[in-house]
Amino acid sequence: MALISDDVYQSAINNCNGNYVDIMRANSACTKSLQSYEECTSRINFSNILDPFFEDEDNSNDTLAINAWANMEVVQQALNVRQGMVEKFVSINSTLHYRQGKNDTFYYAYDIFSSFSYHKKLSTKNCRALIFNGDHDLTFPYVGVEQWISSLNLEVEAPWKPFYLDSQVGG
Repeated sequence: MALISDDVYQSAINNCNGNYVDIMRANSACTKSLQSYEECTSRINFSNILDPFFEDEDNSNDTLAINAWANMEVVQQALNVRQGMVEKFVSINSTLHYRQGKNDTFYYAYDIFSSFSYHKKLSTKNCRALIFNGDHDLTFPYVGVEQWISSLNLEVEAPWKPFYLDSQVGG
């Protein structure tokens, strides 16, 4: 979406050796690259870059709408959520830390840097999953989700295709 320039992107690639999270261990060139990235992406709604920025994302219109939708009985039935298993769906778990280095909360005593091995194991079981993301999402960009799905080596049940709204392509 051209939020950062090719120069900022290439600088981070060249200087950070694939580590864009643990900046405490980063060299000065990497730190400078990541500061440029941060400057370009600060005050952006990471869930949908076209929506206004909210200091409190828990109360954004998108979050409130997703939570209302996911808590509808008909939606939970369609997703085969067993009644009583989910008291209330909340799309943002504010008890988890999303920054490396913060390793203790009231509910959790450690961070999991990657959950890939858990997804890989669950994909071999008879376990259904809903994968939800979009192309305006900086938190989980679609190219990352496509790569993640591909690396699970799952069989394609339905090929990629457009969806329509009133006879017009919607995505």
